[in-house]
Amino acid sequence: GGGGKAEYGASPSLFVYENQINSDTNSDPVNLIGYLQTMQLAILSGGRILRPIIVKVLGLQKEFPRGVKALDWPEGFNSQAAKKLYKERVDSLDLTREQKDSIIAAKLKVFELNEKLIREVVRSPESKATMVWLLERVVFVVCLLVAFYFVMKYR
Repeated sequence: GGGGKAEYGASPSLFVYENQINSDTNSDPVNLIGYLQTMQLAILSGGRILRPIIVKVLGLQKEFPRGVKALDWPEGFNSQAAKKLYKERVDSLDLTREQKDSIIAAKLKVFELNEKLIREVVRSPESKATMVWLLERVVFVVCLLVAFYFVMKYR
């Protein structure tokens, strides 16, 4: 982390994303919970749906698709149980009201940063319109649901 824009080539949004995470977690490490939980819950919620779509649209090799391994689950894996356990463990943390508010702010920042990354992909000449169209909508809905849940929970 923190290597700079050159490491990311044509992805200025990724550079901004990294700097934002570093800034937020340096100011209070508890903010990392907001980033990690939002990203993990999105993957747990949409991974099985998105993986085959991404593989097909991008023409990846089905037997060894690079770039979507994070969306593979072992046989018998229960994403609902994993989400429940994740929630229980985060809920069990002894956090102040200020820390909870800061985590919620970090979660909302994740959505903003993800949207910027998606827009960058949309403008990329290498992107495939169908995948971007679908991915944008799925990510937006998943992120909206996760944000709504936590805003209501920690209100």
